[in-house]
Amino acid sequence: MNDIITHPLEPFFDKNSKILILGSFPSIKSRISGFYYQHPRNHFWRILEKLYQAKSLNNINAQKKFLKTHHIALWDVLQSCKIKNSDDKTISFP
Repeated sequence: MNDIITHPLEPFFDKNSKILILGSFPSIKSRISGFYYQHPRNHFWRILEKLYQAKSLNNINAQKKFLKTHHIALWDVLQSCKIKNSDDKTISFP
């Protein structure tokens, strides 16, 4: 079975944050990149681009700037879990 993985990312927020978007657990790509929603098949940033008519949220610096500008905080609800690859439906707990 998979090992227990501890969430490696800090919550992203500042004193002006007004909106909190909660995820479950970061993908492998996000854990490697060190920021939320970095898997290329994840639609998170493309959806925000459409909703806010934003452009080029295709790198972490642009994403962080966008989030701060729009007072959006990001965090996940799980501190640790077992997960196969990046598939949320495989999440289990010890």
